[in-house]
Amino acid sequence: LGACTFLVEDFVPDRMKLAVSVPQEPVAAGGGIPVSVLARHLFGAPAGGRRLTMDVTLRGAALERPDWPGFTFGDEERKFEPFHLLARETMLDPDGAALFCVELPAGLRPQALLEASVQCTAHELGGRSTTRTVAVRAYAYPAYLGLCRAEGAVETGRPVRFQCVAITPDGKPAALATAALK
Repeated sequence: LGACTFLVEDFVPDRMKLAVSVPQEPVAAGGGIPVSVLARHLFGAPAGGRRLTMDVTLRGAALERPDWPGFTFGDEERKFEPFHLLARETMLDPDGAALFCVELPAGLRPQALLEASVQCTAHELGGRSTTRTVAVRAYAYPAYLGLCRAEGAVETGRPVRFQCVAITPDGKPAALATAALK
């Protein structure tokens, strides 16, 4: 009938604990994302002097505001191809720590937000590694337009009513002189 070959390995748990910290709140594009890394051996000693690699990938993300229910923000038809922003390698300090600042380019045009996926890997002397990935969002625009269809049935050939708002990244109404909807 058929044959298949596969290998079975024992599960070997990580021997290092790796913590990666980034801001919980979105940051502004064109600025920096502070990244803090702390590695410790599971038996308690710092993983000082170990090699650390970091990769950062940017992709577009939707903007959802719970304080604006029913509104859709951003341009869902705009395409933003994910791209590899940064690859960096360093050594952890004697305390098993490292600090980075990932600079986000200005002028990127995603559908709404940018999301940076930060992947850090601490490498043991024997070749094994421990990896952690965290994500942080960034605002690409100073204001966002949102649309919400008015309640009621939609009839063919009849006008449809929408509400339109402009908000700042923190969700407050934005003062715009003009806005164009297409």
